[in-house]
Amino acid sequence: IICGMTNVIQEIKEKTDIADFIGSYIKLIPAGRNLKAACPFHEEKTPSFIVSPERQIWHCFGCNSGGDAIKFLMQYENLEFHEAIRILAEKAGVQLTSFNFREQKEIMVLYDLNEKAKNFFRKQLENNKIALEYLRKRGLKSETIDKFELGFSPGGDSLTVYLVNLGYDMKDIQKAGLIVKTERGTYRDKFYERIIFPIPNPQGKIAGFTGRLLPEKEAATEAPKYLNSPETPIFNKSKTLYGLHLSKKEIIASKTAFLVEGQMDLLMSWQSGIKNAVATSGTALTAEHLKTIKRLADTLILSFDKDPAGLSALERSLEVILPYDFNIKAIDLGEFKDPADAAEKDSSFLPKAVLESTPVLSYLLDIYLAPASDEITKKRNIRHLLEKIAKMSALDEDYWMKKLAEKSGVGEKTLYLEISKIRSRPSLYAN
Repeated sequence: IICGMTNVIQEIKEKTDIADFIGSYIKLIPAGRNLKAACPFHEEKTPSFIVSPERQIWHCFGCNSGGDAIKFLMQYENLEFHEAIRILAEKAGVQLTSFNFREQKEIMVLYDLNEKAKNFFRKQLENNKIALEYLRKRGLKSETIDKFELGFSPGGDSLTVYLVNLGYDMKDIQKAGLIVKTERGTYRDKFYERIIFPIPNPQGKIAGFTGRLLPEKEAATEAPKYLNSPETPIFNKSKTLYGLHLSKKEIIASKTAFLVEGQMDLLMSWQSGIKNAVATSGTALTAEHLKTIKRLADTLILSFDKDPAGLSALERSLEVILPYDFNIKAIDLGEFKDPADAAEKDSSFLPKAVLESTPVLSYLLDIYLAPASDEITKKRNIRHLLEKIAKMSALDEDYWMKKLAEKSGVGEKTLYLEISKIRSRPSLYAN
């Protein structure tokens, strides 16, 4: 098996032109017999990322990373080894028969099942006027529904029967998260009377699904409004970014990602012309999400409500984002409750808001340094802002300390003394 695996990997490398492959992700510039670029894995001003077409390897002299096409794909797309092998084998036209260990075969079956399920759901949506009417009422156009392959699950055992009739094993269908076993020992579809949002991985293969209850069913059941596929060998919602398979190129080109919550926000943003949007799917923002985005972009644009709940959500996100040294901006949603609502009611609002997005700390300075009722409140708010600045890079810290001094009227020297206390005793001013 090991010999067979080695042969397959070697064949994949021989049939993959590393310059063409890496060039499909980042812009390469000729440099003698090699090619160079700004490294996608760390921040740098002078390109130190070198690709050698002769040796079929890459190396960055800045962060000391390097390897072959497989290693590049694993790092760039945040993939496991077997996933990178499968993708490169498909691109190179290499059969994985000699690389057909059990895990690989199981993964392929799960992707096949999800593809068949997606097709089933799409067909069901075509025949469900209520679900289609809801989507159109939310502002989605037919082109968007088709582009993102939305569907509908009638529930019962309709999908189960469909997949069994195609010859799939019940254990595999269950492993894909498409069915659940009842207390009586029978099986039923996981998604019941729900609009279905297929969730592709970055390469466009369906990894899982999100199902939304029809509005008319919400009051009649205690089931959650949104239901995700369970964790499977190919689906992990804490790593998955909805829409990335379509927005990746635009994110790379602009070095900017517009981050939203949920599928409808993503779909309506995309429909409004914002092609660099991605969304979390039924989970809070995680380090894995940010690692993926960081490989593609250095600027992150957020949206938030200016009410207390919106501010709280923004600050929770910032706690996760700040260590990754993004240029963090935010848009003001004004009177709208979320990006989907803004896009539905005014199609020109979001593109303009994204274009006019400003550094997120500017918002926080305006909010926390508004005329305070007393000195104690002002002191507490300044410390709160310093806790955010303390997690930034040195360059960002220098800039925002000057801004904080201007806005608060407190001298920079005093602010630096205070931030040093926060760093040495972080629990002193903990929220």
